[in-house]
Amino acid sequence: MSKLQDNISCVEVLSQNECEEIASKVLGLRDHWRDRGTFWTLGASTYNDEVMAYPGIAWQDNAILTRYFGKLLQEIADGFEQALKKPVIYLHTHGLPGFHIFDHTANNLEGSIHIDQPETRCWWPCETKDHFSFTLAIELPNGQGGMNLYEGDYETIENHTGPLPNPEYMPYEPGYLYMHDGQIIHQIANPIDMKPDQHRITLQGHGATLSSEQVVLYF
Repeated sequence: MSKLQDNISCVEVLSQNECEEIASKVLGLRDHWRDRGTFWTLGASTYNDEVMAYPGIAWQDNAILTRYFGKLLQEIADGFEQALKKPVIYLHTHGLPGFHIFDHTANNLEGSIHIDQPETRCWWPCETKDHFSFTLAIELPNGQGGMNLYEGDYETIENHTGPLPNPEYMPYEPGYLYMHDGQIIHQIANPIDMKPDQHRITLQGHGATLSSEQVVLYF
């Protein structure tokens, strides 16, 4: 494992059968997907929704996510609670961890190179700390998909004021959850072209610790 990948923790959360069951549910809820231009989300998203609109969208979509994926969301909260040794909660003002969905229309398109700062795009009842991001791979075309990692100065990369460093590809595996502090420069990677009947589905989320030492999971 490389130096960059050393900063990403990985743990198996779901079996193959569980991933297939969740993917089937996500695909069956297409009427509730939100069009994000080159992909869809099932759920509110801090970086896709306008700041003022986000709470209302979260209120609507949380009902869908709770109804169909409540067990999964509770298992994820329980897992983080055990790993972090802190109480883990969800807030009704914040979107629950939700899904990214890509299909073949995203072929040959590149995701943005970025760091995660979702905490700046939603309201908090107090100061927050210890921010992190996580991805749970659910379905990958031909089992392939992952994240590009970049080493360098983010401002230089963001402003295109210098040569773009070569990315380091970190593959995902369905059923595994990947967590990092959000400050690694990264990019969604789709290493193969998807066929019309294929999808790339991941559960996405972030975490923040409140002054009460409770950890909020959101998207």
